[in-house]
Amino acid sequence: RMKLDDAVAQLSAAKLRRGKQLYTALRELEAALQAQNNEIRGDILDTIYKDLAAVAPQHYDRMSRRLMEGVVRASLVASPATAPRYLAQNIAKLSVQAENSKSFATPNVLWLVAVRWSCLLMELGAAHFGEDLWKPWAIQLAQLLSSGLAQNASLSLQTRKSLLRIYKLQPSVLSRFCEAVDVPEPTLGVVFLLDTVLEGAAAASAQSGAVDKIKAPAVEYFAKVIFSSKTPWSPEILSNTQFILRSVNHETFSNVLLPAISRSLKRTPEVALPALSFVLQSVTIDVSRYSKGVVEELTPLLCATSEDKRMAAVQCVGSLTKNASDAAAVQTAVLYVIEVLAGKSSTKVTQADQRLAVWQALQRLAADGQYTAAARAGLGEAAVAALPKVLERENIEPAVLLSAQVLGAFAALLAGPPPAALADLWRTALTDAKARPAARLGHLLGMVQVFEGNRVPHLATANLAAPLVKLVDGASKQNSGQASCEAVLAALLLLRLTAADSRGAPPEVAKAKFWDALHHSGTLNDRFFQFAVNLGPHPGILVAFAELMRLVFVQHAAQVSGKHQPRMRIWFNLLVAILLHSDYRVRAAGQTACRTLLQEAPATVGTQVHAQALAALAAKLAQLETEAETRPVNTIVYRAFLTLATPSPHVPAAALARQMLLPAHHPFVAVSRSSPFLQVLGQLKVDPASFFAQHAEELACDVFSVLAGGNGDSNAAATTTTSSS
Repeated sequence: RMKLDDAVAQLSAAKLRRGKQLYTALRELEAALQAQNNEIRGDILDTIYKDLAAVAPQHYDRMSRRLMEGVVRASLVASPATAPRYLAQNIAKLSVQAENSKSFATPNVLWLVAVRWSCLLMELGAAHFGEDLWKPWAIQLAQLLSSGLAQNASLSLQTRKSLLRIYKLQPSVLSRFCEAVDVPEPTLGVVFLLDTVLEGAAAASAQSGAVDKIKAPAVEYFAKVIFSSKTPWSPEILSNTQFILRSVNHETFSNVLLPAISRSLKRTPEVALPALSFVLQSVTIDVSRYSKGVVEELTPLLCATSEDKRMAAVQCVGSLTKNASDAAAVQTAVLYVIEVLAGKSSTKVTQADQRLAVWQALQRLAADGQYTAAARAGLGEAAVAALPKVLERENIEPAVLLSAQVLGAFAALLAGPPPAALADLWRTALTDAKARPAARLGHLLGMVQVFEGNRVPHLATANLAAPLVKLVDGASKQNSGQASCEAVLAALLLLRLTAADSRGAPPEVAKAKFWDALHHSGTLNDRFFQFAVNLGPHPGILVAFAELMRLVFVQHAAQVSGKHQPRMRIWFNLLVAILLHSDYRVRAAGQTACRTLLQEAPATVGTQVHAQALAALAAKLAQLETEAETRPVNTIVYRAFLTLATPSPHVPAAALARQMLLPAHHPFVAVSRSSPFLQVLGQLKVDPASFFAQHAEELACDVFSVLAGGNGDSNAAATTTTSSS
């Protein structure tokens, strides 16, 4: 007790000072409280809380805040019967001081201290307080938060977590809290508070009348605060409102959110668009019935002069389809967009950028929503019937390419084979010498979407195999990027056909020499890669190329390991270029296909695949070492390296780990992580200690062979990067 008295006296002496003396006094007081075995006198507790309240406005930095809360926590634990009453009295005094203070900074600090102490009071007193104390303290905390948040104070993440813990400890607090919340003016802090209450109700599965009463006001406050702002909200702020949006029903969506969204799209579209996208993704109701109305509101923004606005509007259309399950309702929106493209709407779309944005929005509407098979087919039939006439009139080359892909995306929704008119359109695009090259390439990309899985045999029934064979055979003679891309897509479709039914493939496919044509030195080279990359943000051709590699290894393993092995270096160089590309969408597609390739390569070429891939990566890194201006980001190189470390059922994990040792220490790889090789061992599920114990001699030979300028044994061929490894 003497130590406690001394500590209290020391705090009283140091409360007008700052820095180490104050920190020391707070630490000693916390230690003295933790050492108490009996209840502490009320006058001592009252003195402690008053001194802390006096210190807070002048010295409320991060360290002192943490130490003060430690003192309050220790007092509640040491004296559970006496401390809560005196702490509650001082919290009430702090809130009164905050309301009466004329300084701008002081009331915020006093309010924050009162909130944090109230949270500690309720959180730590769960085991000691009865119902008669819970109720007034819950009301006091709710009123305290309401008054402060209504004055634009912020609800910190720490306070939010404390409230959730309180709700979990005492679910009955929720209803009393909801009854006591009274906020005359909506602010962002109030929105966060209501979202926290609804999150606590969801976690406790509490469905009381008091909780239900705040759902509608919460949505109204969200609409007023979020959609009336003059600056865009960050994703972090929007993510703190998701429980309010989960409580939205059709009544509040149509009567509260939609009017606010409509006004904001006209006044401040840069604020409304990201918020609308978040709303459409977060609500739990089916938004199909609002599809046409939302798309009509977004159409002028799809034609905006600002690229950011156009892309944000396209993103909103994509978010709309993710929460839609009524294909018939979405179909009305699709037909409306087609009318806009056809010039039958009051909104005129004439510029190239505008038409591209509208086509991209239509492509998002073709994404597979939560539809039944019959509903998907109906949506596909309506779009496929209406689109060809629009495609004929499209004269902007980038839009021609994209429009043909959109037609394929809707055709992929059909349940059976493509209609005869669509097959004729594809056949004409592939065989007619007067057909536009962009249209032919776009139709091939669309066909890749259509003819996959159980729809691949429809290629033969639609009589499309012969034109595809001619495309592949003619690629080696033209020696252009366009012809190479067409050959890759055509060969992929043919390999899918032979993989699905090799015996049922048409004779011209079985006899075709498209394998040799595809491997012609002029077909797959840097010209092909640059052409495919320059087509735009959609990495369809590069994705098709990666899948083509996988099918080639599966179906033609003997040829890959035989006479065509030297030519495969071109393929792997292109694959590594995809993995190191600056566009994350291209990299993601390449990583997925590369992992599949390494996992599904046959046993006869399994080791060669990893070795060739690592050799291509090593050669590319050696080239980039001398080109400082084109040096890739280290994290991109690291992810490409980990992708090539994908385990294979036909390659022993230890052998693959041995191949990866030196590349893991290349400067471009190792600079982004402290121990990338240990990451490889973890990915391969190899124990590091046993691996080094069993293979120490072989690893040393590999390392010294490279240092000496040799190639080592067969397993070290892929590790001969540069001496810097």
